[in-house]
Amino acid sequence: EPVKEWTVNLVQHSHTDIGYTRSQTEILAEHLRFIDSALDYCDQTDNYPKEARFRWTCEASWTVREYLNSRPKAQIDRLLQRINEGRIEVTGMFFNYSEIIDETALAIQTQPIKAFKNHGIDVTTAMQNDVNGIGWAMIDIYKNTGVKYLTMGQHGHRAHVPFDKPTSFWWESNSGNRLLACRSEHYMHGNALSLTSGEIDQFRANLSNYLDDLDAKDYPYNRTAIQFSGYLTDNSPPSTKACDIVKEWNEKYEWPKLKLSLASEFMEYLDTNEDDSLPIQKKAWPDWWTDGFGSAFRETKTARNTHSQMIANTGLLSMARLMGGNLPDDMGDDIVSAYDELLFYD
Repeated sequence: EPVKEWTVNLVQHSHTDIGYTRSQTEILAEHLRFIDSALDYCDQTDNYPKEARFRWTCEASWTVREYLNSRPKAQIDRLLQRINEGRIEVTGMFFNYSEIIDETALAIQTQPIKAFKNHGIDVTTAMQNDVNGIGWAMIDIYKNTGVKYLTMGQHGHRAHVPFDKPTSFWWESNSGNRLLACRSEHYMHGNALSLTSGEIDQFRANLSNYLDDLDAKDYPYNRTAIQFSGYLTDNSPPSTKACDIVKEWNEKYEWPKLKLSLASEFMEYLDTNEDDSLPIQKKAWPDWWTDGFGSAFRETKTARNTHSQMIANTGLLSMARLMGGNLPDDMGDDIVSAYDELLFYD
């Protein structure tokens, strides 16, 4: 029978998990170095075929905000150049969030997007990985920010994973706003397929079995996106192993086509080619496995109380300003700092 003409978008990122593989004090320094390495790997693969050139998606906007605030101008210019070329992408979630984040904090975590625009960085995609849901308010919060896509890299370890295969749909709020959403496979599914092993035969067998499985489940498209990291671990540094495999693969095989991609590429394909066929889900998308709070109930109580207090305090400060009160010039910085601390726990 004729071979199905698959295209597989391979999206490399580092899953940002604060404190999981290293202490919190070390994670930022590591992720800043990852962006440095990503820039070097872009340089090293400039002469590769287009589909095999290194590409990197910054999963958390936190690391990019801190990169722009801390790196020298020459390095920032390198980053902006690669973003403009479509080799590096900045996404719109500050972190990956659990169920305890409230609506106000979910809105405040979009603030870096404004700063990115001042650097000429357009953000169209939000990534939520490892956590299997997000607040329904997110759809309305991202309206007018430029973010129109959401990719959800699931983790079914102790979770209820929705749908039996990667599934794309319009996720709609009660107000009628929408995000184009995709429930992807595990956020390191490419590693499970041996993409970063360096062994093309092993990867070929695993990928073939996976694509056959999608066909058996009536997956509706001839294109899919697979996330992976440089190594099989959270907070992983980047790697060029996949660049070499994709280069060799596309020289050897006509189909499937492999392409190192940014997170937005598959979403843009859906938006352009499958818009009319996508279902609408007007439903909440709760998480099913955030069970760590039971081991940190005192800290969770403090965080939840602080969320409530911040709403009250900022409301009172707004009223004071409207009534002509003089407020400290650096008060805004204090509010941002307080929410940063909350977002670290959320």
